[in-house]
Amino acid sequence: MSFKTLYAQRQSMPFHVKRTQILKLAQEISGKEAMLLCTGKLTIDVLRGLYISVDDTSQLNLDFAKGKNLIIFARQNNRCWRRMVIMKESMHLFDSAPESTSTADRFGSLIDDLIVRSPEKPTLEMRSEIFAMWKAVSLFVPEADRAEIAQDRANGKLHDKNDIADKIKMPLQWVPALFGPNYKDILQILLQENVV
Repeated sequence: MSFKTLYAQRQSMPFHVKRTQILKLAQEISGKEAMLLCTGKLTIDVLRGLYISVDDTSQLNLDFAKGKNLIIFARQNNRCWRRMVIMKESMHLFDSAPESTSTADRFGSLIDDLIVRSPEKPTLEMRSEIFAMWKAVSLFVPEADRAEIAQDRANGKLHDKNDIADKIKMPLQWVPALFGPNYKDILQILLQENVV
């Protein structure tokens, strides 16, 4: 099963869904489990959240997780950011082993990629990060509602990004992505079966 299935199911759900509803669906569709952990050890100016895969348990010493993948998010995140982080990190449940950041070395390489952003072709882990973020953005509202909001923007009924972010309950910084000129093209890439 794939993200495409999750996206299709999201279309018949209400406008607002709890962040844990998307996580629950991602777990059901992917066949993988994840545990949520809120921590004060992450600071939002450095890292809002992260996903730890337990595909290779020999690499991790996390007995408390009992074989579940971990979604860790910073306590400082507001509600919108918590929603974004949990939805984004839950998209990693669809990652294959090569895309998964399941060792300290791979995590370190990913952090380097995030900070340095090599102009070369992105690593599989970095590609997974980019796709996970776009997948999360696409799950904030069903497409019919997104199209209606886009029409209201075009007609001048909704023009302030803050109003749109409040209505959708999404971080302000991601509103342009959801309504940008490339959104539908990116969504089509995400909905292909062979995509992360």
